[in-house]
Parts: sequence; C-alpha cells; structure tokens
Amino acid sequence: MKTCLQPPASDYLNDFHFDDAITQRQHDPVFGCLELGLHERALDYLTSDPEKQMASGKLEALRLLVLEQAGTSSEYLAHQAVQSSLAYPDNLQILDTACIHLASSEQYHRLFRFFRNHPTRDQVRHHPSILHNLAAAAAQTARFKSGLAYAFKSALQNLTDPSNLLIDLQMRPLWEYYATASFGCLTEARWMCSPSMFRVLDQAIQRTSGSLAVCEFTLRHCVPSEFHRYLQRDLSSYFVLSAATPPHVRLAYRSWMDAQRNAGIQVFKAALNNALNFLRSAKQTRPDQRGFCYE
Repeated sequence: MKTCLQPPASDYLNDFHFDDAITQRQHDPVFGCLELGLHERALDYLTSDPEKQMASGKLEALRLLVLEQAGTSSEYLAHQAVQSSLAYPDNLQILDTACIHLASSEQYHRLFRFFRNHPTRDQVRHHPSILHNLAAAAAQTARFKSGLAYAFKSALQNLTDPSNLLIDLQMRPLWEYYATASFGCLTEARWMCSPSMFRVLDQAIQRTSGSLAVCEFTLRHCVPSEFHRYLQRDLSSYFVLSAATPPHVRLAYRSWMDAQRNAGIQVFKAALNNALNFLRSAKQTRPDQRGFCYE
C-alpha cells in the first residue's frame, strides 16, 4: 500500500514550474486548472494534440502529469513516459513517472529492462522513488535479494518519509519472505538491520491514516470495492478520499488502512528480528545493538 502524506497542491506543482518567467506565465492557466481539478481543461490549455510529445522535457513532464490527472490508465502512461524518457533522458520527472507507472501497471520485467538500459542509469542510482519502485517490482517477482538491496538504498536516500517502504502492499512479499527465510549472507542481514530500516519502522509506527493515499496497484488489488467510488487521484499520482466522502465511510476506510499498516509493522518487525538473530548467530553484533554503521 504505497501511501504518502499529502502536501498542498501548490507545493507539489512547484516541481513543475518553469525557471523562465515568461514561459511560466504562459502556462499559469494549466497549473490553475490542475489545482481546481479541471483536468480536461488543463489539457486543452497545454496542447491541441494529447498524443504528441512537447518541445522540451519540462513541458513533456507537465503533459504527462496532466494526462495522469485526466484519468489516463497506468499502462498507457507507462508507455508514454518510457518513450518520453528516451527522448528526454536527463529529465528525472519523466523517468520517475515511467518507473511509477511501469510498477503500478505490473510491467515488472519491462521496468527492469527500462532501468538497466536507460542512458542516465548511473545518475539516478540514488533516487528514492525510482529505487522504491524497483524494490516493489523485485518483491512481486520474487527477486528478494535485489528487492532488499533496492529498498535499503531507497531508505538510505529518503530522509523525509521512508515508511512508505513498509506500508506499501506491493512491497509486502519482500518483508514476508525475510520474516521467515534464512538470510543468505551477512550483507542481506546488515541491509535489513541498518539504521535506515529502523527509521522506516519508527516512522511507520508514528503514521496516522488521516491524510494517507494509496497507489493504483493497491487500489486495484487490495482496497475493498465499497471504497472505490470515493477515491480519486490527487496531484501526487496517489488516490485519496474525495471531499464528499460520508463520515462513516471515511472512518471505515481509515480503520482498514490502520489494519494494513499494523499488519505491515508486525511483518517488518519479524524480518528485523530474523536478521538480528542471523547476525547474532554469526557473532556480528551484540544483543543490545539496535543498528549498524553500514551507511
């Protein structure tokens, strides 16, 4: 269950603003329509041909955002973003969009190939969102060692809110595996017991369900159908309850999300304890040590 605390729409859109004041003024109507939820109008302002790539990477990233907000499927957005990323390989927003929607549409092997062959792969090895989506793809395809490596690197780079790695239901097979499986080597156990992973746990415990959102994968496979009609995509690409959601539905939804979070915490704790026991048996740590300086 990928979740996140939602910033104000204007804060999120700041990442898409243009450095050139004239270009920004030209596209202010697009940003205004996005903030107001007028997605089709925003697309009309931006381009007369929704299928056509824009003249710059910055504009193309904005076009993909508008298409996403207009309700375009993750499968189609993944296709569009992959093509756009090859055209504008230095634009990290486009690359991140491609990885998000390849993972959300369950095109896992394509995601691995895309990342492996991308021209700027060496420059994005430290991008927490891209690493998170690679970890989710690895978890879903039983590539558990790779998934743990990606998750560890994502947690190491994400200083704001790494707890998404625990709460994300697309990641759950990874933590379930390491909760019971024997660790194959000291490196895996050290990744699992790193200070970054304990920060994932600490932040997940402190999270509340009041302003959380879910990704398209979770919506499609995990969220009970009675909530679907109330969920809508917001500017972060996640789904949140609409303002018109009845109070009793909102309460039930928060209870469901809290149950998923608590279940994830228990599984993650089991994986941590399993790793600690492995390291203790190998005499790599003392029982009172909580984390290690592997970072």
